[in-house]
Amino acid sequence: DQRLSHKDMYMAMAELKNDLERKQLPPHELLARHVQQVQAQLAFVETLRDRTEHSLRAHLTDLEALLVEQVEAAAAILERKERRIHELSAANAALSKQAEERAEVAEREAARQAR
Repeated sequence: DQRLSHKDMYMAMAELKNDLERKQLPPHELLARHVQQVQAQLAFVETLRDRTEHSLRAHLTDLEALLVEQVEAAAAILERKERRIHELSAANAALSKQAEERAEVAEREAARQAR
Protein backbone atom coordinates (compact mmCIF):
# COMPACT_ATOMS: atom_id res chain seq x y z
CA ASP A 1 0.00 0.00 0.00
CA GLN A 2 2.82 2.42 0.81
CA ARG A 3 4.47 1.72 -2.52
CA LEU A 4 1.30 2.57 -4.33
CA SER A 5 0.80 5.74 -2.37
CA HIS A 6 4.43 6.80 -2.91
CA LYS A 7 4.10 5.97 -6.60
CA ASP A 8 0.84 7.90 -6.81
CA MET A 9 2.48 10.87 -5.09
CA TYR A 10 5.44 10.70 -7.45
CA MET A 11 3.16 10.59 -10.50
CA ALA A 12 1.09 13.50 -9.18
CA MET A 13 4.24 15.54 -8.54
CA ALA A 14 5.55 14.77 -12.02
CA GLU A 15 2.22 15.81 -13.50
CA LEU A 16 2.27 19.05 -11.51
CA LYS A 17 5.81 19.73 -12.65
CA ASN A 18 4.82 19.17 -16.29
CA ASP A 19 1.83 21.46 -15.87
CA LEU A 20 4.05 24.17 -14.37
CA GLU A 21 6.56 23.83 -17.21
CA ARG A 22 3.79 24.15 -19.77
CA LYS A 23 2.44 27.24 -18.11
CA GLN A 24 5.86 28.85 -18.07
CA LEU A 25 6.62 28.07 -21.72
CA PRO A 26 5.47 30.43 -24.44
CA PRO A 27 2.87 28.99 -26.83
CA HIS A 28 5.34 28.60 -29.72
CA GLU A 29 7.61 26.45 -27.53
CA LEU A 30 4.66 24.35 -26.42
CA LEU A 31 3.76 23.90 -30.09
CA ALA A 32 7.39 23.03 -30.93
CA ARG A 33 7.42 20.40 -28.17
CA HIS A 34 4.18 18.97 -29.47
CA VAL A 35 5.60 18.85 -33.01
CA GLN A 36 8.69 17.04 -31.71
CA GLN A 37 6.52 14.49 -29.92
CA VAL A 38 4.44 13.91 -33.04
CA GLN A 39 7.59 13.57 -35.17
CA ALA A 40 9.01 11.06 -32.70
CA GLN A 41 5.76 9.09 -32.83
CA LEU A 42 5.78 9.18 -36.64
CA ALA A 43 9.39 7.99 -36.72
CA PHE A 44 8.44 5.13 -34.39
CA VAL A 45 5.45 4.21 -36.57
CA GLU A 46 7.61 4.31 -39.71
CA THR A 47 10.26 2.10 -38.08
CA LEU A 48 7.58 -0.31 -36.95
CA ARG A 49 6.06 -0.33 -40.46
CA ASP A 50 9.46 -1.02 -42.02
CA ARG A 51 10.16 -3.87 -39.60
CA THR A 52 6.73 -5.34 -40.18
CA GLU A 53 7.08 -5.06 -43.94
CA HIS A 54 10.51 -6.72 -43.83
CA SER A 55 9.20 -9.48 -41.59
CA LEU A 56 6.19 -10.08 -43.83
CA ARG A 57 8.34 -10.16 -46.97
CA ALA A 58 10.68 -12.70 -45.36
CA HIS A 59 7.72 -14.80 -44.26
CA LEU A 60 6.19 -14.59 -47.74
CA THR A 61 9.49 -15.68 -49.31
CA ASP A 62 9.62 -18.66 -46.94
CA LEU A 63 6.02 -19.57 -47.79
CA GLU A 64 6.71 -19.32 -51.52
CA ALA A 65 9.74 -21.62 -51.20
CA LEU A 66 7.70 -24.10 -49.17
CA LEU A 67 4.88 -23.99 -51.72
CA VAL A 68 7.29 -24.63 -54.61
CA GLU A 69 8.83 -27.52 -52.70
CA GLN A 70 5.42 -29.05 -51.98
CA VAL A 71 4.20 -28.60 -55.56
CA GLU A 72 7.35 -30.25 -56.90
CA ALA A 73 6.93 -33.15 -54.46
CA ALA A 74 3.26 -33.52 -55.45
CA ALA A 75 4.21 -33.45 -59.15
CA ALA A 76 6.79 -36.20 -58.57
CA ILE A 77 4.20 -38.33 -56.75
CA LEU A 78 1.68 -37.76 -59.54
CA GLU A 79 4.24 -38.73 -62.17
CA ARG A 80 5.04 -41.97 -60.31
CA LYS A 81 1.33 -42.76 -59.94
CA GLU A 82 0.69 -42.11 -63.66
CA ARG A 83 3.65 -44.31 -64.59
CA ARG A 84 2.30 -47.07 -62.34
CA ILE A 85 -1.18 -46.73 -63.89
CA HIS A 86 0.32 -47.14 -67.37
CA GLU A 87 2.32 -50.18 -66.23
CA LEU A 88 -0.78 -51.76 -64.69
CA SER A 89 -2.86 -50.93 -67.77
CA ALA A 90 -0.28 -52.60 -70.01
CA ALA A 91 -0.16 -55.64 -67.72
CA ASN A 92 -3.95 -55.78 -67.68
CA ALA A 93 -4.08 -55.61 -71.49
CA ALA A 94 -1.52 -58.41 -71.76
CA LEU A 95 -3.44 -60.58 -69.28
CA SER A 96 -6.71 -59.87 -71.10
CA LYS A 97 -5.12 -60.92 -74.40
CA GLN A 98 -3.76 -64.09 -72.81
CA ALA A 99 -7.19 -64.83 -71.35
CA GLU A 100 -8.82 -64.35 -74.78
CA GLU A 101 -6.23 -66.60 -76.44
CA ARG A 102 -6.73 -69.28 -73.80
CA ALA A 103 -10.48 -69.02 -74.19
CA GLU A 104 -10.12 -69.44 -77.97
CA VAL A 105 -7.79 -72.40 -77.51
CA ALA A 106 -10.17 -73.94 -74.99
CA GLU A 107 -13.09 -73.35 -77.36
CA ARG A 108 -11.22 -75.00 -80.25
CA GLU A 109 -10.24 -77.94 -78.04
CA ALA A 110 -13.83 -78.32 -76.93
CA ALA A 111 -15.00 -78.19 -80.54
CA ARG A 112 -12.37 -80.74 -81.59
CA GLN A 113 -13.30 -83.08 -78.75
CA ALA A 114 -16.97 -82.71 -79.59
CA ARG A 115 -16.35 -84.02 -83.15
